[in-house]
Amino acid sequence: MGKGGKAPMEKELLKTISTRVPLEMVQQIEKFAELLNNERPGLRIERGVAVRVLLTKALDAMRDGKWS
Repeated sequence: MGKGGKAPMEKELLKTISTRVPLEMVQQIEKFAELLNNERPGLRIERGVAVRVLLTKALDAMRDGKWS
């Protein structure tokens, strides 16, 4: 148990990747981040988090056979 009698949170291992994307795609990612922020007042979703959400959705769709 961690401090205060709570179980310690398991840290997720994150790896940095980088890629070049067209400006239009960056703008779409920023619009998606803005949408997430509007849906979750009080949180600040940055572009990197928005990219992880989009990648997760795409990979889930591919895994579930919904990828076209």
